[in-house]
Amino acid sequence: MDLELADYSLNRRLTGVPMSCRQQLLRGFTLIELIVVLSIAAIISALAAPSFADMIRNHRLTTQANDILSQLYYARTEAIRRGVQVSIRSTSNINSNWTSGWQIFADLDGDGQLDNGTDTLLRVREPLEGNYTLTSGNNYQTWLAYLPSGYPVSSAGLGNDTFTLCAGNNVNQARSITVNNTGRASIRDGVAACP
Repeated sequence: MDLELADYSLNRRLTGVPMSCRQQLLRGFTLIELIVVLSIAAIISALAAPSFADMIRNHRLTTQANDILSQLYYARTEAIRRGVQVSIRSTSNINSNWTSGWQIFADLDGDGQLDNGTDTLLRVREPLEGNYTLTSGNNYQTWLAYLPSGYPVSSAGLGNDTFTLCAGNNVNQARSITVNNTGRASIRDGVAACP
């Protein structure tokens, strides 16, 4: 019923207009109008695509950094809860390179080595996905650990250091994960230089 009223109203407004003009008015969009609208939409999409891709890369980098931060918090919490040193050891044979993953374990003798039979493996972190790299400063070259007090120690004896997480070779896509002397870890954006 509503369709008939709308049709009647349109025909009433067009009364006295020649039939050839009526057909032209009721036709809709012309091909030229459609091409112009699609061209404008394509230009706007082309301008938005690079910034959208950067936003996705930035989100993925932030997700990786948050995952690393949660692993550090987990190790610290387990050290306090268990009352023993909990170590995080890189699975790489290259100093300061943590990209290939790491192991978190209750380190009963405190040497930073996973000893079968005495130490308890808590978690294994697989290699970083994608084109990400994770490197450490001089203090955390091969391992770091949390004491039962929650304070960090390392193979260099010092507790504080910084990890640098990079997305490829893009300097603007970097995160610094810093562990301070009290064991608290934090993330900072874009303050580190990627290798």
